[in-house]
Amino acid sequence: MKNKKFWQTWLSVFGLSVTLYLSICWVRIYSDILFASAIFCTCYFSFTWVCVARLKNKLNISVNALVVAVMLGSVILEIPVRILDFDGTGASLLSPFIVAISIILAAVCEHERRLSVYILTATTLLLLNTVAQDVWVNFVQEQKHLRKKVIEKGKKQPLEVKSFRK
Repeated sequence: MKNKKFWQTWLSVFGLSVTLYLSICWVRIYSDILFASAIFCTCYFSFTWVCVARLKNKLNISVNALVVAVMLGSVILEIPVRILDFDGTGASLLSPFIVAISIILAAVCEHERRLSVYILTATTLLLLNTVAQDVWVNFVQEQKHLRKKVIEKGKKQPLEVKSFRK
C-alpha cells in the first residue's frame, strides 16, 4: 500500500510539473531569453518549495524523489524539441540547467531554513539568470556568426585539387 501511495504522489507531482511547464512555456515566445529564464526559474523554485514543504512530512516520499519528479516534469517536453532542432535551441540551452539548479536550491532552502542559505540561493540564481545567461547567449551568437563566416568562405573559394605530377 505504501508503494502505491508513493507512486501516486510522485506521478501527481510529475504531472503538476508538466502542467506548470505547459502554462509558462508561452513566455519564451513573447519575451527575450533572459526574462523567460527568470520566469521559469522563479516558478519552478516556488513550485518545488511548496511541494517539498507540504509533502515531505505527510507522506512516505523522500525529498530526492520529489526533486526528481519536478525536474523530470520540467524537461520531459523539451527533450524532443532539442533533439530535432539542436542548433535552433542553442541560445536557450542553459535555461533547463538553471531551472534544475533552482529546483535543487529550493529543496535545500526548505530543508535548511537559514538566512545564509536564502542569501546564497538568491545570489546564485540572480547571477545565473543575468550574467551566466547573457554570457551564454553571446557565446552562442558568436559561434553562429563564426560558423556562417566559415561556410561563406568555403563557398567563395573552389576546392583545389593538387596533383603530384608536374
